[in-house]
Amino acid sequence: MHHLRRQVIVALLGLLLCSGAQPAQARRNGLTPLMVRVTGYLGEKRDKPILLTSWKVNRGRDVYRWHVIKLDVLSGNIAYFNIVSQLEPYDPAFSIAGDTKGINDFINTPPGETIVVIGYLRLEAAIRTLMIDTVRPLQSETPTPG
Repeated sequence: MHHLRRQVIVALLGLLLCSGAQPAQARRNGLTPLMVRVTGYLGEKRDKPILLTSWKVNRGRDVYRWHVIKLDVLSGNIAYFNIVSQLEPYDPAFSIAGDTKGINDFINTPPGETIVVIGYLRLEAAIRTLMIDTVRPLQSETPTPG
């Protein structure tokens, strides 16, 4: 009887450990979407500004060249350079999806116009997707005189 109770306790502890480790493992593997802000432009590469990276991204069969000037991680426990290195081997790097207005704003951006995109990036081996929330032109950093 004592031996059976010990086996049940060991089995329960094993279940508790496995269930507790799974969410942490999922976060480490990128299963939790990361909120990001990406500043960049579509189209042909320019000499300036200096780029952080360039990605090919797709929406269905359409592929867009996105030159990234800056990448900010707004939520999630990962550094921007780790995202860049995780996406490096993929061509295209990821698919874009999300709100219809956000998608249309992205794909209709004139080539070379610097935009800021905010969305949720999901990094998994089989599915890499940026769920676009908002797209806006980069506002000038120059203060208005007066």
